[in-house]
Amino acid sequence: MKNSKAKRDIYQEITDRIIEGLEKGSAPWLKPWKNSNTGADVSMPHNAATGRAYSGINVMILWAEGDIYGSNGWLTYKQAKDIGGQVRKGEKGTLVTFFKPYKITENKGQTNEKDKTIPLIKGFTVFNVEQCDFPEGTKLHQNKDIPAFEQTAIMEICEVVKAEVVLGGNRACYIPSRDLVQMPHLDQFEDQTAFDATLAHELTHWTSNKKRCDRKLGIRFGDDAYAMEELIAEIGSAFLCAQMGIQNNFLRHESYIANWLEVLKADKKAIFSASSMARQSNEWLTKKALENIAA
Repeated sequence: MKNSKAKRDIYQEITDRIIEGLEKGSAPWLKPWKNSNTGADVSMPHNAATGRAYSGINVMILWAEGDIYGSNGWLTYKQAKDIGGQVRKGEKGTLVTFFKPYKITENKGQTNEKDKTIPLIKGFTVFNVEQCDFPEGTKLHQNKDIPAFEQTAIMEICEVVKAEVVLGGNRACYIPSRDLVQMPHLDQFEDQTAFDATLAHELTHWTSNKKRCDRKLGIRFGDDAYAMEELIAEIGSAFLCAQMGIQNNFLRHESYIANWLEVLKADKKAIFSASSMARQSNEWLTKKALENIAA
């Protein structure tokens, strides 16, 4: 007798949640980064039991689900129990993911048989600390992965990583042929935050160069490569701004959203790829900045 229970499609579940938000005119990577209760910077979601920051697609999932809470701290049911706490009865958890290496054998039994390791997606459930009760004095960890250049303007990050930025004109863009970022002057923007968010977007584009993250989107995404690169830059901007305590609530024009929706509806793994590449860009910038600051 066949199992009537359908296998859970984690890729599709999460993609559908992102699509739903975009169709409503919102994006899960655009959230205020300050704790409404304490004013403390808890911008990147983190594990309250370990202090480790979440990354990639999990950041967007937890931003989207966590805007009703005053904390960006999350933990599993078991972790809450292990430190003496308890998830309150009736609270609904949030699905997050991790990738586990899984070994398969290709061409088994043939002369060209070979082992190959592929990433296998797994899901698990977490709860916000505000969904739990803890004994008085319970130690909950804050994000321990905040970089040393937090609260520094994006322009200073550009200088530290040696990204050439040319000010002037009426267009913000990365010019691959000249390997530089073109930006209007600050007074042409509504405020410093709008300038920083836009510059962070273009700085993420800058990391696509073969000398840095070497993104080759055309191989997989073909005609959708441009839309994917814009999505990567948008998420990368959000990651970088959040890491530095900059409130980024600027959503791109409707035409961009329409293009993203087309890509996401055609490929349920596209948002995972975009968030992974945005994370890679963010990690490259963070590592390079810290190396150059220490030099």
